[in-house]
Amino acid sequence: MSNPQQPWGPGNPQGGWQQPSAPQGYAPQPQGYPQQPQAAPQQPQYPQQPQGYPQQPQGYGAPPQPGAWPQGQAQQAPGFPGAGAAQGGGYEFTPAQNEVIGSTANWALVLGIINLLQALGQLFGNNRNVIASGVYVATGVFLIIASTGLKKVVDTQGNDIMHLTEAMKTFSNVLLVRIIAMVLLLIGVVVMMFAALAVGAASALR
Repeated sequence: MSNPQQPWGPGNPQGGWQQPSAPQGYAPQPQGYPQQPQAAPQQPQYPQQPQGYPQQPQGYGAPPQPGAWPQGQAQQAPGFPGAGAAQGGGYEFTPAQNEVIGSTANWALVLGIINLLQALGQLFGNNRNVIASGVYVATGVFLIIASTGLKKVVDTQGNDIMHLTEAMKTFSNVLLVRIIAMVLLLIGVVVMMFAALAVGAASALR
């Protein structure tokens, strides 16, 4: 049962209603209420693995990052001669590379002209040698053709790999001609040595 409101008077000069005091025999009401325990921090959610990538085996690192290349597919580097280069076009050398290739083409042209001049000297000189003249002619012609192919690499656009490959084939012909000439020369020297020994032995027996 609630206590009635205290009347106006000396004990209640301002008037109005006041909180009645607790009856005797009851424990005083505790101050406030116990604080509510704070909730545990939520576990951060990790991004799900994008679809289309193989599942990472347990115990082997983290899953691949989104946008990464799947395993088994090589990423083509920018400017690298890939499928376009395999078809003979689509790749261009840098200006510094073109400078090196152009210098090689010029020296190949000079060496080819020198070989042709040596061929004329072997053919119309005092010591005529038709075989040596033929070797110099073949070497000079192949060097001039290779020089032309290298010049195409520098002067044209879109087919640098194809022109470079053709020039390398011509250079391989130059090396092949020189190797054949050296082998024939070595065989000739050996034959002349045996012939000289045979003539010397025949002269000694007489």
